[in-house]
Amino acid sequence: MAINIPTFVASVLTSGGGAAAIAYALFKAFGAKWMENRFAAQLEKSKQAHATETEHLRFKIASLLDRATKLNQREFEVLPDIWAKADEAYNHAAALISPWRNRPDFLNMTEPHFENLIVQYDLQQYQIDQIRALKPSERGHKFNEAMFWVELYRAQLAAHEFVKALSTGSIYVHPHTFAKLAEFANQLSKGVRTYELNHQYPTREREDDDAEAFRMNGRVWFEELGKFLRERYWGNNATALLAQPEER
Repeated sequence: MAINIPTFVASVLTSGGGAAAIAYALFKAFGAKWMENRFAAQLEKSKQAHATETEHLRFKIASLLDRATKLNQREFEVLPDIWAKADEAYNHAAALISPWRNRPDFLNMTEPHFENLIVQYDLQQYQIDQIRALKPSERGHKFNEAMFWVELYRAQLAAHEFVKALSTGSIYVHPHTFAKLAEFANQLSKGVRTYELNHQYPTREREDDDAEAFRMNGRVWFEELGKFLRERYWGNNATALLAQPEER
């Protein structure tokens, strides 16, 4: 049976006498070795625990870096499509809401010129026939009304495609970038929707006119969005921005 040296020495020293001297000699002979072995065992155990913790941390960091790399790669794949649709939506909305339009002067137009021009617009045949049946002085109003609905449809469709692309790619886009894109999409959609209501109900009460807000600020909002994206992904601080933790 193995002897516990410290316990044995302590019991002998308590009893006193010559045995105490012998016990002290035994402690000097074996105690130092016991303490050295015990320290070595504890050190080895600590090394093993540290190695295990280090390996676990290394694996965790590698997994996070791999995940971040894949997310960043996917983000760069979906962003060009989202931006292209944002650009198209902005151009259609701006054309719809702008008070300045280049419309043909039907009053001072010959019939051959009218016939050649009217078919170049994206109008239904029945709309062309309705405009053709009117006097030259009446054609402008009818044409403008028909073109309003064409341009409204284009703007609504482009806005829908923009929002759809943003929604589809939302899980791959950094939260800060998504928030900026979503804010602009909301401003654009409200502007188009309000402009339609203003056209249909010109005498309705208007507290906050989102169409007018977009007409005044749409270009600024769009340029600020582009500036944000350029600085985020191509600026000097792009690496730091991409390294920002995701919001929860």
